[in-house]
Amino acid sequence: MAAGYRFTIKKRIKTPYSIWYKMRTKHVPFEQIYDLYAVRIIFEPSDNTIQTERGQAYLIFSTITHLYRENLTRRRDWISQPKNNGYEALHCTLMSHAGFWVEVQIRSHRMDDIAEKGIAAHWAYKNDGYISENDSEMDKWLAEVHDILLSNDLSALELLDIIHKDLVSSEIVVFTPKGEQRAIHSGATALDFAYLIHTEIGNHAIAAKVNMRLVPLSHALKAGDQVEIITADNAHPKMEWVSFLQTRYARNRVIEYFRRDFDAIAADGERIFGERIRLMGLQSNRELIRKFLDYSQLHEPSELWFRIGLGLLGPEEFKAIIDEKDMSTGEKRKFAIREDNAHAIQYKIAECCHPIPGDPVIGFSTAENVVMVHKKSCPIAESLASKYGNRMVVPQWGVVEKEYPIRISLKGIDRLGLLNDISSYISQTLGINMRKLQLSTDGELFEGFIELLVRDKKNLERMVDGLTKIDGISDVVRTDI
Repeated sequence: MAAGYRFTIKKRIKTPYSIWYKMRTKHVPFEQIYDLYAVRIIFEPSDNTIQTERGQAYLIFSTITHLYRENLTRRRDWISQPKNNGYEALHCTLMSHAGFWVEVQIRSHRMDDIAEKGIAAHWAYKNDGYISENDSEMDKWLAEVHDILLSNDLSALELLDIIHKDLVSSEIVVFTPKGEQRAIHSGATALDFAYLIHTEIGNHAIAAKVNMRLVPLSHALKAGDQVEIITADNAHPKMEWVSFLQTRYARNRVIEYFRRDFDAIAADGERIFGERIRLMGLQSNRELIRKFLDYSQLHEPSELWFRIGLGLLGPEEFKAIIDEKDMSTGEKRKFAIREDNAHAIQYKIAECCHPIPGDPVIGFSTAENVVMVHKKSCPIAESLASKYGNRMVVPQWGVVEKEYPIRISLKGIDRLGLLNDISSYISQTLGINMRKLQLSTDGELFEGFIELLVRDKKNLERMVDGLTKIDGISDVVRTDI
C-alpha cells in the first residue's frame, strides 16, 4: 500500500489431502512441499493496457522479493509465457519472518477472473476490447478443441478425456533459433514442436537441432531447449511418426496427410489384420471385427483397416483385444503367485515398485504370456491400468520360498553406538542379512537407508516396529529402491 498499489490479499493453507496427493503424484517428500501456505496478491492496474498490467506485476514482485528471501528454483513466470489453457500469473516462494516458506501468487483482477472462471471470462474481456498476448495461445487451443469436435471417430467420453488432459497437462517452455518462447506439452518431441510451428514445417521435417546438437525427430524436449527444425522440400511424413508423436494435433496432421492414400492403406491394413488373426489361430468374423471397433472407438471397418495400415494398432494391441475374450464375465482373471505348482502362470516382480508377499498387488499380462506383478499403489501400474485395463489380472500370494529386496529409510537423532544397535537388531535378533546400510549425519541429526531381503510383509512390519523402539530413531518408512 505504501508503494501506491491497489490490491487485495487472499490466503490459504494446503489441506492434508492436497499435501498427500502432491507427494504421491510428484514423488516428493513432505519437506519439499513449499506451498503449505500460500498468499495471492490481486492488484488493479492503473490503466487497462497489457503493458501496465505486466509492468505492475513485475514491480510488485520486485518489491516483495526485496523484503523477503526468495527460493529461486521455485519461480514460475506465466505472465510472459501464459499456459495454453488461459492461466496467467507470477509465482514465487518466499521465506517468512516466522521461518517457513510461503508461495506468493501475483495476479491482476483480469488474470484472477480467468483463473477462477475460465474461458468464459477470457471471452468477456476480449469482447470488451482487452487483447493480451495470451489470446493467440487460447485461440490455438480452442481451434484444436473445434478440430476434435468435428472428428467422427471419437466417443463422448474420449472427447472429455482429451479436453481434460489438455487443460491439466503440464507444459514446458522451449525456444526457437531466434529466441522466441513456445509452450508445448511436457514429453513432446522435436517433431511435435515442428507441427506446433506450422503444419508444412512438420510435413517437410527431416531432423532437428536441439541446443546446436543434431538429434532425430523423435528426440524428447526438455524445458529451456533451443530447437531448430531442419526441412527438405522433397521430404514428406512417414507412417512410423505416429508411434512417437506425443501431441494430438501433430498425430492428427500426420493421419490426415495419409488420408489421400486411404484406399491403399486400408486395403493393406485389412490384409495385415487377416494375417495376424490367422497367426493367432483365429478366424475373422463379424463378432471379432466388432470387438476391434469397440476397442478402437471406431464405427466403420474401413477406418479400422486404415489405422492398422498406418501402424496405430500393432501386435501388442491385437493381443490385448483378443485377450478380452477371457474377461467376458466382467471378472478379472486370478492366479496364485507360488513356486510349488508346476502349472502356475509365469510371473515377474516389477522392479519399479518391488512388491513383497502381503502387499496389495495387481498384474498385467505381457506379450510373452508372463504376468508382471506391481504394487497397487505403483504409479506405473496406475498408468498401465488406464491404458490396458483388459490385460489386468489379480495375483494372489501363495507359498513362495524366496526373499525379496526392500529399502527402509531412517531418520532421527545421532548418538554413539546407534549404528551398532541397528545392525545388531537386524542381523542377530531377526536373522536377516543386510545388503547395504548407509547413514549420514548433519550436526546432531542423521538420515539414511537400509537395503535387505525379507520373505513377506509381516517380516517387514515386525522389523519396522522393532527399529522404531531403538533410542534415537524417530522415523522408519519403507521407500522405493
